[in-house]
Amino acid sequence: MPRYQRVTIPQDIALLDNAVPDKGLQDMYSNELKMSLYRHAEDERMHITEYRNVNDLIKDKGKHAGFISIGPAPFEKNVLLRLHKAFQHGVFIDTNPAPDLFDSVQPDLEQTVLDALDTLIASGNRRIAFIGGVGNIMGDHEYPEDSRAFAFRNWSVRLGLDINGLVLEEGPFTIENGRALGEKLIQMHSNDLPDAVIIAADPIAVGVLQAFASVGILVPRDIRMVSINNQEIAEYTSPALSSYDINKDELAKAAVFMLSEAPRGVEPTGTNGRKATQPSNPGWNASILLRTHQMTMNAGDHDNEHDRHAASTIRFPGRHTPAGPGPGR
Repeated sequence: MPRYQRVTIPQDIALLDNAVPDKGLQDMYSNELKMSLYRHAEDERMHITEYRNVNDLIKDKGKHAGFISIGPAPFEKNVLLRLHKAFQHGVFIDTNPAPDLFDSVQPDLEQTVLDALDTLIASGNRRIAFIGGVGNIMGDHEYPEDSRAFAFRNWSVRLGLDINGLVLEEGPFTIENGRALGEKLIQMHSNDLPDAVIIAADPIAVGVLQAFASVGILVPRDIRMVSINNQEIAEYTSPALSSYDINKDELAKAAVFMLSEAPRGVEPTGTNGRKATQPSNPGWNASILLRTHQMTMNAGDHDNEHDRHAASTIRFPGRHTPAGPGPGR
């Protein structure tokens, strides 16, 4: 007989869908995340009501024990304060807009970028480009820079890489914008293509592949490419994308667990057994950063294939790192 049996209490919670619909790959990411949230919420005897508007959620504050928010659209500070006044317990997935008010669960995109750089450098690549979209760094600072681009610039300097003219970040996280950015990279470096390029998300990577193919640039013959998120589309591109997997099920599971235990003051536990303690001071909240699990390699990159199983990383208030709009965007 187990010495301890966890007892779940039925609860009504809210799901704030703050994603920006695009009827494409970004929607696929959000839909997969929501499916996992519903499954894990059911395991915790939670009933979910969805909201698309934060003001509607605040109006129904008495109906729910807490909320989980998905999607990258930024919140004004006054809205976050109103949300906190209405709900003591809330968990944001993919972003960390108010670390002093709410908990958050995020993929460790900065570590993913460093892993990608290490892998490419180990293969002899020194001129490495970055292509991404525009997103807000959340938390204590908000300005239009995605966390993946932030990490790329930071680590490239530390690793002694010359990235002058090799960082393109503008527009949305879409296939169309990826194609435009790919064409721009070709125009800027028609005679001196970089050795490799890191792409912030698979939708952009698909567009970049299309731009390369239109002028006869082949991956990985002419340039190596690594993307982030490993959406299903990555398996069907030509060539198949090498893409770091973001485990959306683990993100959903961690968010549901944090919310289910928050009213009890139980410490949320990461997959490596270390705990993100929630102090009794309600102004202190935990932020769990989950490591990506594995990079799926395309056929031309199997000489460097290796699993990237890693434990989750946990960050606390006062040790914030930037969090962008999420891997799928």
